[in-house]
Amino acid sequence: MTRRTDREPRVRRSCERCRQKKIKCPAEKPGCSHCHLANSPCVYLPRNHVSHGGRRAQNRSLRPREVYDNSSPSPSNSSHHQDTEPFTGGPNTQGLAPRQRPASSPTSQQLSSLTATDPSTWSPGNPEPPLELLHDFVTVYREKLYFQPLPLFDPRRLQSKIASFPHYLRWSFLALTLNYTSHNFYYGLESKAIEYYATSARSIVVDMAADGIPKLEVLQALCLLSLCEQIAGKPARSWMTIGIASRLEAFRLSNLRANSDSRHTDDATSRCHWSIVILESAFSPHMNTLAEASRAPNYPKSVPVPPPVHPSHGMKSYCPDLTDAYEGNIHDAGITACCLGYVCLWGSIISYLRDIRDGAMEYPWLTTSRHNQLTVKLYELENHTSHRHLIRNAPFPDQPPSNLNEHREYWAPWVLMQITMHASQAALNHPFVQLVALRRAGRKFQPRSFLQKTVDQALFHSEWVSRLVQMCEDRSFEVNDPLIGQAVAACVSILWIFQFARDRKVSDKAKENIGTCEAFLSRLSHNWPHIAKKVDILQRLNAKASQAPQTAQNDDSTSSTICFEPEMIWELLDPTMSGSSFTTCNSTSERPGSSHGSSATIQVATKFIHPIDDKEENPPPAPNTAHNFFDLGDVYGEPFLDQFFSDSLLVNIQ
Repeated sequence: MTRRTDREPRVRRSCERCRQKKIKCPAEKPGCSHCHLANSPCVYLPRNHVSHGGRRAQNRSLRPREVYDNSSPSPSNSSHHQDTEPFTGGPNTQGLAPRQRPASSPTSQQLSSLTATDPSTWSPGNPEPPLELLHDFVTVYREKLYFQPLPLFDPRRLQSKIASFPHYLRWSFLALTLNYTSHNFYYGLESKAIEYYATSARSIVVDMAADGIPKLEVLQALCLLSLCEQIAGKPARSWMTIGIASRLEAFRLSNLRANSDSRHTDDATSRCHWSIVILESAFSPHMNTLAEASRAPNYPKSVPVPPPVHPSHGMKSYCPDLTDAYEGNIHDAGITACCLGYVCLWGSIISYLRDIRDGAMEYPWLTTSRHNQLTVKLYELENHTSHRHLIRNAPFPDQPPSNLNEHREYWAPWVLMQITMHASQAALNHPFVQLVALRRAGRKFQPRSFLQKTVDQALFHSEWVSRLVQMCEDRSFEVNDPLIGQAVAACVSILWIFQFARDRKVSDKAKENIGTCEAFLSRLSHNWPHIAKKVDILQRLNAKASQAPQTAQNDDSTSSTICFEPEMIWELLDPTMSGSSFTTCNSTSERPGSSHGSSATIQVATKFIHPIDDKEENPPPAPNTAHNFFDLGDVYGEPFLDQFFSDSLLVNIQ
């Protein structure tokens, strides 16, 4: 049967290599994954290009090459040294540049002419930046990405090592840092370069991970790519990348020889392991593979506490009633160890809250409860945190911005430690969780003293988080950490509730802190889409707050009532939610004629136990005034449940 030659040529959608090999091309731009996997140039001819000559006359010299050529040591040498691959400033050492291939055929000549570009500008044929530009990227990493949240590379050593990285690791690094900087080399093509670097690196490292190759460079690249995917607004792909990295690291730990001391490994391996742990705690806390992993390496090395600016003067905001009398003999594990301890516990607390949201019930005041177990862990961490890293001995707000930037290797983990330390206490004692999600009709309710403790803790620690955020703004200390953003969002959900308290001082302070945190989250949302979704939810909550009755501001004897969707609070607390459940809930509740089955009503107060006051500051409430949501006479009865819970919410809680 003869082939028809008089028909119109088809529009080209595949790259030249896939078209010649007659395989389905994914048509990814700027280069498809098939070509990257084969270390071959990927070229797309114009869509209306007409080829003259038979397909079988084309040269077939473009054969797949071994992906792992010129990579770092074999899997058996997983002690992970990063200086085993020479780098000459271009992709030629990796077998990716078409200019190194002999153009002996018409097709090769055609590909070379299409990919030949100006070496001073970026293109898929010239992806490697100059060596001096790599040094600028290292500076950007130190100032904008180190310990925000990953301590993946030591900034002091990265300058001398980045040139020897395998190309897939270097490109993963460039894909992440390009989100925070630019250069004439890219000439406005930053987004295309990011996509090219990330796609090229992912096609290699995912394939190597699937083959069970636990090389340090592969794990490091997966960590970087997971952050790139979060920035690109692909949380599902990032979640899967984190899962690949954690499984591969668990596989590496399981293959260590029984007589080897895995806890005393090199610093690069330790940084990589704990970076994966941070990713799990930040983005998939309820699916944590490495939280209780055996043979986990020691914490990465810490930098010392910076010298005080004024040795003869203490911190300006130092409280004279605080004492260090019993803290002198506590072993200092370093700021990195303290920070990682709180980050891991933060992940455990968010996992606990997720279980409550899914229906897990307990009596949190009992010693056997998860709430109490997490509280004990917080106390243990607090007891093991050296007083050298407390704010009165590490006076962050008294430092000039130049000193903070000079010692960023210390202050970046310090800020993360301080915020997660306070946010963990606040989230664990969240009034919405304790007073709504854990209540069940016909069962025991929390003791009054327990409720008073949880509310006091939530209010105190959420205000501290807001204060720390304001400190960073006042000292021009740039924060780009999505984990800090998630912690701040969780605390904002607490402050949003307390702005309706009858205590005017508490209410006014909560509103002020909400403004501080919202401004911080809005700036952070420019690079992190999942933070932008939380900002949108917060703005919706604030819109509801502005529509609430303002009687409580004029009369302390009455209470303020607010109606909102519980899913909004849950999404501010849970970092893994994509916003789909809230969108569905919100669209349903706003549909004409729909019932408000997903809404709840809250009336807020801060007192459960009568305070010790010589005189009553407020007159007793009028007999017909509705009791406050937290008033004890109303808390334990059916009127409270009918008023607060919707039917659907009661069903979910039961």
